[in-house]
Amino acid sequence: MNKNIRWLQYSIGLILLIISLISFFNYKVDSSGIFGHSNYLSKAAKALTSGKMVAGLQNIDDRLFQELIIRNLRVRNDVIAIGSSTTMHLRKGVISKDRINFFNHSLNGASLEDYIAIVGAYEVMHDYLPSTVILGVDPWVFNKNNGQGRWTGLKQYHDYELDKIYGEGLNSRSNSNVTINAIKWKQLINFDYTVSNIKFIIRALLKNESNNPPLPLKEIENTEIVETLIKSDLEKLTDGELILKAIGSGNANKIEFGGPQALDPNVPSYEKELANREELIDILVELSNCKPFSKCDLEKLDDRELILKAIGSGNADKIEFGGPQALDPNVPSYEKELANREELIEALEGLSEALLEPKQEKILTNNSKFYVVDTIDIDDFIRVDDGSIYYPYEKRYINNDQVKQHAIAFAKATNPYSLGKFNSLNNIELFEDFVSYLKLNKVDVILFLPPYNPIAYDLLIENNKYKHILIAEKYLIDFAKLNNVDLKGSYNPHKYNLANEDFFDGVHGRDQVLKEIFQPVL
Repeated sequence: MNKNIRWLQYSIGLILLIISLISFFNYKVDSSGIFGHSNYLSKAAKALTSGKMVAGLQNIDDRLFQELIIRNLRVRNDVIAIGSSTTMHLRKGVISKDRINFFNHSLNGASLEDYIAIVGAYEVMHDYLPSTVILGVDPWVFNKNNGQGRWTGLKQYHDYELDKIYGEGLNSRSNSNVTINAIKWKQLINFDYTVSNIKFIIRALLKNESNNPPLPLKEIENTEIVETLIKSDLEKLTDGELILKAIGSGNANKIEFGGPQALDPNVPSYEKELANREELIDILVELSNCKPFSKCDLEKLDDRELILKAIGSGNADKIEFGGPQALDPNVPSYEKELANREELIEALEGLSEALLEPKQEKILTNNSKFYVVDTIDIDDFIRVDDGSIYYPYEKRYINNDQVKQHAIAFAKATNPYSLGKFNSLNNIELFEDFVSYLKLNKVDVILFLPPYNPIAYDLLIENNKYKHILIAEKYLIDFAKLNNVDLKGSYNPHKYNLANEDFFDGVHGRDQVLKEIFQPVL
């Protein structure tokens, strides 16, 4: 009997010890910043909300990041935008010329539940609603088979707002905080969060990121691999190894991806299907014979690429522009006419030796996952202080032929992003109740329908499987008219005479798309 009691005591003690160790581990690692530790996302959120631009944040938990941003807001936002990645390029300057506080809270793969959760976070944390809410509504928001479940990262705010909408359950902010705190502390012993923290530690150890912060473009360009690449050696590499070789040698823009995961931002590049293996090998062999900033390297660039090379290497003062747009501040540098191509090549070639010891111009944080920048002329993923984004150069300045290939690949995929089994419109009642709740609380609602690339759109619409793209748009137009809601945009790019060159791929429009749709500004 005593033996059994001692065994039970030891078992209970061991269980409590294991629970304590797991709790301590989760509390200290805190990869998602749930317990408010000063991790990289918290630091990035504070930098962004203090008016700084940050670079390098990719493949993050953007639900957590938006939560941290809202928590750290220093001003009362007048206008917010919520949508998927198709809305991420919506900027303050496009929305209004007046001095308003605007923030873009768009998330990868945003669903209706995300819209509700972001608004709920404002009510829980700051006890107010912005005066205007712009909802970027992709057609698959109404597809019950869209596969979007990432909103659960903001579930507590979603549930709180749902109760506000329907007047049930959580009727006070204090009750909500109790519930949210209970959910928060349960993460100490949550199995999934423990696994997430373990993976976080493993990634940090493997990549040794804390000792290798991302470099500004001018430093990256001077650490390019200049080894001579032999074709026979490259042919022995797997597709993943070849992709990494291209990226590591500064030639990521030469890679062409194929297959259904080609445009999926959540799939690492080296895991995607390589569509141009033979061409890539030939390109790498050829380029390896040209050292960075050598004449043969520079002469291969077109004018736009040469301008970006000069800017990225800190030699913008060597550029001379010509033509009627030379002095126009509203025209990006890379779109202007280059008046001194030959002289610029000679200047950059002559400076190549000096560039081997570049000056540090960007402020790096102690943590390697992001760094603060003061210009968008950086070859990295950038978030500006209004929450909108700029892609790295390989996507920001992608050529039109590649855009066309991406658009075709998107539309002809077995299941284009979140459009699989789109057989009916769902979530209609919840969508309407959410908009009604906002309007009842004197919030102006703007519905934004992000257009598809015309190539992708035409291919999708000719397939009866995707007829609900048209049905969803008709529903939204009718709903907006009936409820006096402002609607901007269209899934149909032809309504705005948009062309392939106005897009980054099959679904993401460039800045000019947003400017065209939102003119005149508020």
